[in-house]
Amino acid sequence: MWAALEILIGWQEHELELCQHGVAVRTWTDVWFRRPGRVLDDPALLEAAVTSDELRLTGPTGGVAVDLRIWPPSAREALHDELEAWGVTFGHRHGAHHHAGRRHERR
Repeated sequence: MWAALEILIGWQEHELELCQHGVAVRTWTDVWFRRPGRVLDDPALLEAAVTSDELRLTGPTGGVAVDLRIWPPSAREALHDELEAWGVTFGHRHGAHHHAGRRHERR
């Protein structure tokens, strides 16, 4: 039962990662099972929009929405700056605060 609960939660939590093929969106379940997750386009081709509880990344090959509600506050605060450093541009934020979220760091 405990393992099933961890896997369920793992499907809900996401991290962003800059890889050689672009920006990757991975669930913690992907990380646990060493799967690549979904690789989006090159950061320069992506546009981000952040609300208080969601990050949307869109590019030529599609988009993804990342739920930020379970991200820790420290992770949410630096998302905008980190994505800009990667080369992602920001579009409309629909009234969200400038620092509404952040990627999870993986070292």
